[in-house]
Amino acid sequence: MPHFHRSKTGSVAVQVLRMAAVLSAATSGMSMSLASHQRRAAQTNAVCAAEYAWADTLEGAKSPCQVAAELLAPCNGGNWVVPALNDPAQAYTNPNATTANPCSCSWAVYNLLSACSDCQGMKQAIRIWSDYKTGCPGAYLGNTTHYPIEFLPNEATVPFWATTDPSKWLSSQFNAAQARPIAEERHADVKASPQRRNTPVGAIAGGVVGGLVLLLACAGVAYHLLQKRKKKVETAPTQTTNSDPNMTSRGRPELMIIPPIGYTTLRSDSGCGGPPPITRTHSFSLVRSSSPAIRTTYSTPSLLPSPIEQESRDPLNHPDYNPPAYDFSGDVKDRNMTESGFPRDMKDEPDDTN
Repeated sequence: MPHFHRSKTGSVAVQVLRMAAVLSAATSGMSMSLASHQRRAAQTNAVCAAEYAWADTLEGAKSPCQVAAELLAPCNGGNWVVPALNDPAQAYTNPNATTANPCSCSWAVYNLLSACSDCQGMKQAIRIWSDYKTGCPGAYLGNTTHYPIEFLPNEATVPFWATTDPSKWLSSQFNAAQARPIAEERHADVKASPQRRNTPVGAIAGGVVGGLVLLLACAGVAYHLLQKRKKKVETAPTQTTNSDPNMTSRGRPELMIIPPIGYTTLRSDSGCGGPPPITRTHSFSLVRSSSPAIRTTYSTPSLLPSPIEQESRDPLNHPDYNPPAYDFSGDVKDRNMTESGFPRDMKDEPDDTN
């Protein structure tokens, strides 16, 4: 079987074309061989007497000797010569281990060789059918037809009387007195089947080549598709590995769990009465304050200041910060503010602890 290397489509196509060229050349040689096999060199130099014209074929008026040569040629390389009998002691040889074949062991060849001997005036050379077929294997005698149809040449025609079963003759020996009445009935000559005769060798060879080329082309295309599909399967894991880690295997974004947001306490002094408002922010909530000094902030755990930084930034923890004194009667007194409302300079303030 043809071997295809792993290659691209162009390489596979080139290999298919090369294989088709080789098959075309081989088939051309086969067709030439078949054509030469059809042009068989079958001939004879035997001459029949004029009164034996009844034994000739209706088409072409071929003598029994010529037709016998044409029927023996297909089983002998396409060439056969039926010689003339010039001596009463001569006779045509019966089939033996060397010459026995489906052609020589047929009814038609026995009848034609017997008629060829008789038409030359050599009646003593006619063999009995039982003696003639002694050297024929049983496989060649198992058929019940006058001649193996698959060997019958297109140009050959067999006279109807020659298709008679030899065992039907008197004493199982060819008898011209019995054969002549059959010939005078003017039955048509026996030929190869019309379907076989009308089928040219070139058309057969062309069909074989076309079928093989089509088969190879289909094999090449199927091989390329399988390789392409295999390559896709092999590259699929690599593409998945190099994909976005935030994407799932189906191409959808993976859900991310956001940690809860911490909250801080913000203080603001509005300068008005009452305790300073406190706004707390916590996870997924938004608190709005009516005071413009209050801002709501969000912070993630990763952005929260450390305890030390938070303590240093908290104004409540400042060493110089004095919380305001509250007078619940309604007035707020801030020790850090003067009576006029300006901030007090803490450096000039006397120390209360003294």
